[in-house]
Amino acid sequence: MSRSRLARIVGRWVSACLVLLLALAAPAAAGAGPPLTNVNEYGSLSLEHSKGATIDEHGRGSGTFDCSVYIQLTLSGTLVSAHYSAYPPGGSIVGLASAHIHTATQKFAYFSGTITLDSGTGSYVHASGTASFQGTISRSTYAMSVRVAGRLRL
Repeated sequence: MSRSRLARIVGRWVSACLVLLLALAAPAAAGAGPPLTNVNEYGSLSLEHSKGATIDEHGRGSGTFDCSVYIQLTLSGTLVSAHYSAYPPGGSIVGLASAHIHTATQKFAYFSGTITLDSGTGSYVHASGTASFQGTISRSTYAMSVRVAGRLRL
């Protein structure tokens, strides 16, 4: 085998290896983002406004962030849909939650499901991930206790 042919074969082999390495590294780089953070946030909220099946709640979260929290719930049978906004120091975090009421008494409704972070601002502009979303809501005052727990990219 001639030296020039051997150089072409080695060159192609090196090029193929580089393309393979780049292809293998691309998904990891695309998925790279903020590190996972253990989140365990409790919220105590009270009614701000309600209209039909939509309930606007505002309150304070404690735990991971200790910040102001706003939730807009929409009830449809046993389905609870929620727009969630939290305002920790340095920015905001926005998510959508979906839960089901699994127990209802004369005084309280108990729900559980998941929340998916949509976006954020400031330090949390790349916020993402899914966590558990559960809580209780008073059937007379609409006061709500909520917990968000899981590993999220913040």
